Amino acid sequence: MQRFAKVTEMLRKARDEQMNEHLINIEKAAEIFGKSVRIMRDYKRLLIIQPVAKDGMKDLYDPSDTRWASDRLKELVLNLSLKDSADIIVRERRKNKK
Repeated sequence: MQRFAKVTEMLRKARDEQMNEHLINIEKAAEIFGKSVRIMRDYKRLLIIQPVAKDGMKDLYDPSDTRWASDRLKELVLNLSLKDSADIIVRERRKNKK
């Protein structure tokens, strides 16, 4: 039983490492948005961007979700406040995950 648990843990770690290779840090997310890291932390607080994993203390983001959120935010802020735009992005992301 212990051997199975060790193998399972090794496979889980390998999968997580492979997944993390395809994720981006907040600096790269800021580049996608064309904003500063400080602004990205505000966006994280508003749930415009959401980390999907951690590397130590650093949050990691899905690049496709980050690009989607960036494009969607650019569309929404033309007519809405940042907070209202963030609320729409959060609702749409939840709807798309179902």
